[in-house]
Amino acid sequence: MISYFTDLNDNKGVFSLDRRMGFTEFFFLSLLFLYSLLSIINSSLLPITYPLLSNIKYVLILMQILFLMGIILQLISWNIQTVFLSCLSLLIFSISYMNSGLNTLLVSAVIIISMKEFDFDNILFFITLGQIIGILLVLLAVSMGIIENLVNIRFDGVRYSLGFLNANTISNYIFSVVLKIIYLTRQKKGFLIIGILNVVFFIIVLTTDSRTSLILLFLFDLFYLWYTKINNSEFIRIIHLTNRVAILIFIILSYLSAIFFSYSNPIMNELNNLFTNRISSSYKFFNLYGISMIGQRVELRSTFEAAKTNSSALILDNGYLQLAIIYGIIPSIICLVFYLKLLKKIYLNQNCVLGICVLMYIIYGFNSGLFLSWEYNFTMFYGVKIFLEKDVKI
Repeated sequence: MISYFTDLNDNKGVFSLDRRMGFTEFFFLSLLFLYSLLSIINSSLLPITYPLLSNIKYVLILMQILFLMGIILQLISWNIQTVFLSCLSLLIFSISYMNSGLNTLLVSAVIIISMKEFDFDNILFFITLGQIIGILLVLLAVSMGIIENLVNIRFDGVRYSLGFLNANTISNYIFSVVLKIIYLTRQKKGFLIIGILNVVFFIIVLTTDSRTSLILLFLFDLFYLWYTKINNSEFIRIIHLTNRVAILIFIILSYLSAIFFSYSNPIMNELNNLFTNRISSSYKFFNLYGISMIGQRVELRSTFEAAKTNSSALILDNGYLQLAIIYGIIPSIICLVFYLKLLKKIYLNQNCVLGICVLMYIIYGFNSGLFLSWEYNFTMFYGVKIFLEKDVKI
């Protein structure tokens, strides 16, 4: 079997006939492929339109149990530090889930820890393949009129959901898929592939009007072009410093905007309009709920649910504040340590393309909580190896 894996010496993805996947790895990667596909179907309008498909959520829960069993089966071969950190993280995220009712961090932890022993590029390939097929199936359903293409009219234009509950959903999925494909083909430094992916993404965004992901892809293109023009050692210093500064700045900005926002301040109002009311939303949630230690119940209502009930949407988009308010300070600290260790390892191994990808998710965190989910943020699978083991090389 051909395996796509990472060459640890030169940071390049290469195809090899030498490495063969065993049954266990193939089974869990196949499970991950199916989970990725069904998760996209589950986030579309298909389960709402056809009640039978609403049972997909139970299939996903069963798969989560299988991933958890995968962790249990591997525990015996792990060292004490890895077992302790794995169990402690899962315990904390479980308590946070019980307190908050949201399972994003817990599910992400279960899935990525279960993949700890498997090759990263294999993981990436199976996720990407599942997500591409899932997206194509939803788009096919929309084009055939099987499900509705929701229309959302806002002050600055018209948005179409393309078969999902929200217009941003498909754009976020495709943005993630684009980054994964670019990472998998990073050895080529091929602008043809990047160009094609940009065109496809731009066509989708013309329909969904998802500006955040479009801006981030443009930023990624600029950094990637810069990366191809200078040597690795010089670029990795730049991206390492940029990442460390960026994560600090966006955490500080998140808290400052939540604490000091004022409707009477014209500058803040303009910024709030620029970020489509995300700043005022952060302010409301922060003042209403405050920061929790290890999770709390927060009333949330999506745009789709609000339209059905003729009520106002209750959405906290800022990922950094989601961590502190909904999931809790202790899980927030775990995630921060997780990323600081990841940034250090990226720098030591001069993994420039991964460094650019991490930067995109750091920026994304200010406008969205999607960087907390393994479905969108593939760098988590790198990070868990570093977080659980002291000397792993990526």
